[in-house]
Amino acid sequence: MLYPKIEDCLKETGDCKYVLAALAPKRAKELISHRGMGIARQTSGKELTIALNEIAESKIKANISQPTNPTNPNA
Repeated sequence: MLYPKIEDCLKETGDCKYVLAALAPKRAKELISHRGMGIARQTSGKELTIALNEIAESKIKANISQPTNPTNPNA
């Protein structure tokens, strides 16, 4: 069984798999870029796994805006 569960990550991204697919690699790249700065890693594992754990634990939040309806501004 994989941990974290994808369902746990999706709860934190508004049940949008596309947001999760964009957010997790972005955070993983941040972790990789900080690796060379001498910052000690708190956990073991690959950066993508760490990113998914952070998302599942609500440490990373996605900024999700609601789409607007251009044909009906009152909607």
